[in-house]
Amino acid sequence: MAETLALLIGPSYPEDLPTYCGPLQGVANDLQLMKDMLCENGFQSENIKVLEGLLASRESILASLEELSAKAQKGSVVVVYYSGHGCSFDAEKAGYFDEGLISGDLTKEMVDEYHILDTCITGEHFKPHLSKLINKGALVNVIFDCCFSGRIYRGYPDTKHNNTGIKQLAFSDEYISEYRKALEARGKPTKKTQPGSAAARAKHQMRLPPFEEMQPAYPARARKAQHHGVSEFWTPVLKSEGWSPQQSDNFVFMGACATNERAYEFKDPETGEAHGVFTSALVAAIKESPPEQRLSYNMLKSLVRRKLADNNQQCQTPQFEGGNMDLILFSFDKAPPPPKSYKVKDIHVKEGFTSRITLDAGFLQGVVEGVYDIYDTRLTIENKMADFHVATVDVRHENIHATESTAEMEFGYMYECKIKAGHKACLTQLGSMYYPVCIIATDVEDQYIGDVKLAMESQQMFSIREQDTPECVKLDVLTIEGQRCWRAIYYGKMIVPDQRTRDGHLMIKNLCKYFRVKFGIRLREPDNNMLRNVSLKMFKVENVPPYKSDMDRKTLLKAQAVKTKEIYEGKPENYVPTFQAHRVEVAPHTFNRLKYQVDDSSGDGVVFQITNNGHLPVHICLVSYQSDGSILVLYPTANRGISGVLNPGDSISEIRRVFIQPETVRLMGEPNVELTRPDGCNDIIVLYATNAEVDYQPLFQTPLELSPYLSTRGIDTPDGLRLDTVARFREALESEPVNRDILDGDVKWITLKREIRVLYHPQQTFEPIVYPKKEKEKD
Repeated sequence: MAETLALLIGPSYPEDLPTYCGPLQGVANDLQLMKDMLCENGFQSENIKVLEGLLASRESILASLEELSAKAQKGSVVVVYYSGHGCSFDAEKAGYFDEGLISGDLTKEMVDEYHILDTCITGEHFKPHLSKLINKGALVNVIFDCCFSGRIYRGYPDTKHNNTGIKQLAFSDEYISEYRKALEARGKPTKKTQPGSAAARAKHQMRLPPFEEMQPAYPARARKAQHHGVSEFWTPVLKSEGWSPQQSDNFVFMGACATNERAYEFKDPETGEAHGVFTSALVAAIKESPPEQRLSYNMLKSLVRRKLADNNQQCQTPQFEGGNMDLILFSFDKAPPPPKSYKVKDIHVKEGFTSRITLDAGFLQGVVEGVYDIYDTRLTIENKMADFHVATVDVRHENIHATESTAEMEFGYMYECKIKAGHKACLTQLGSMYYPVCIIATDVEDQYIGDVKLAMESQQMFSIREQDTPECVKLDVLTIEGQRCWRAIYYGKMIVPDQRTRDGHLMIKNLCKYFRVKFGIRLREPDNNMLRNVSLKMFKVENVPPYKSDMDRKTLLKAQAVKTKEIYEGKPENYVPTFQAHRVEVAPHTFNRLKYQVDDSSGDGVVFQITNNGHLPVHICLVSYQSDGSILVLYPTANRGISGVLNPGDSISEIRRVFIQPETVRLMGEPNVELTRPDGCNDIIVLYATNAEVDYQPLFQTPLELSPYLSTRGIDTPDGLRLDTVARFREALESEPVNRDILDGDVKWITLKREIRVLYHPQQTFEPIVYPKKEKEKD
């Protein structure tokens, strides 16, 4: 059996330190948890060195790392664990960026005299020891339970839980300002005095991995190691040079949170003891794993993230990175690859409701959220003939359990359930677009309920639940202006406008549009086919003059804008710029209809610039996911959704006026008219770039519809655009080429996402729109 070695580090901090870097309550408990867990998983107690309290000084930590790397041999399994404060300096404020671990010899004098980094252990200090361990052929596990421990931004919102402390060391603007002065007085360069050009400094900055433009995958989605290279060990643009593992290295990093997140302690309600949120979840996930199931690092990642979700502790996002995430935990053995298919265990069919299919596998066997094709028992790995296809179902995240999963489909009206026990389910697309709906309809005619069910079935995006559960869309009925109306509630919030009960098809169509927007802005997971050299920049033009009929002025406005500072430059990753919308007015239109007219020069404009910095042509399409529920193309507008070619070294730019209609925020932003109207809304801009021609037209849709029979209605514009099928919508999202046969190799792609906030014009009016030509229809 391979030799096991562990170094557990848990400093204590003096009581007289400021609150933000003072004592932590759970460090000693974390160390004991980790030691017990390691001993239960093959580590000998005598090979586990613990540096606790004041023993965890900077000198002793570095000496112990040297001792550990010297003692390890080929085949050793090594764990380096840290629980304590993490330190981060912001590049914009401090003049450079750096982060690391804070040892136990931090004193109040060091804080007061701006010598705080003298006790910080950064990637520069870990680099020689990690390199030595990897070169020897050891399996290295690095586990950090501290703030700023991760490498990649993740974007989960804070949630309420019983935190007792924050494991951070983040400084106020005043402290950093004084710190810069102290550095300059000592003759150390800061951002203002750093020698060399920006280009020269950029050459020495660590390269960002493809994650920088991507949203995170859903916690349980990735079932195997990503194909791209391992991310850098420390955050880029560092003052110190961290270690950069290679894809083939036997190295796994587990961090408590993303680079810009905090890690928390909490008090265990059962034991009353304080623990790090991450350490507690990690140990619990390992201990609760079924004895017969050999746990891989990929499985552990899913279990830890699920554990935090179950405990309502999603305020931090655990990070798992490494080139060999398919290894068995603390072992050089590889986990068997996930099966190509999963067996159908049981089918529950109830007339008029969803048919529920149970799979004899869960996330421990590799089941992930997504679309699955069901085939009969004649299917083999080599043979997937269309004749054997029985049905297509969706597996949602909340229906995937450890060793069992359920899939749902509505068969009640148009289809007969042909799935049988023993049939096989094969994953075809990641991510589910299937949403459960619970209909709570009192005193509603059966015909209207039937219309809603038929509309849901035809859209193939919904299943019907008999009981209302938190993840369900609740479709209930209330009386508005004397009329019975459908209302849609999702996680306690109204999400689309009310519709009369006899207009159930409009309610379902609005729900389809709502969830297509939400699904569309969840970007794809990165892989080894990422394009690297396509950029999207955005510029703000205030009080933009009219330009639509003057091409020279339009060209001049774009040229002037791209010379200004890009709106996201130097901003944090979650920055959302604000734009002032133009004022709009109702004006007569043809055929006795109305339309909105924009008041020129009353608001801002936005300029988009797309550049191909590579050496091969790329195909691009810029799409806007609007806050009114519409999805439309911004570039190229003339191709009706077909991507346009951008040659190597070329840039294109386009300008758009920013405006929102008075009823826009009542469509998706806040459809509940009893609540205060928001002052604006957010739009999402997405650039799709590939090395092949793609048709993105299946994405496009018109805005959600307000009921034409309620006083809250807007302009009565007919919806002439039919929603495309879910399958074609998903193909467009995944940039499926128009002609894959002409490609030489795989499809290369990148998806860049930007978000802007648009505020109503201060003089915008919101008077109800009156249609004398149309009387209100009675039920």
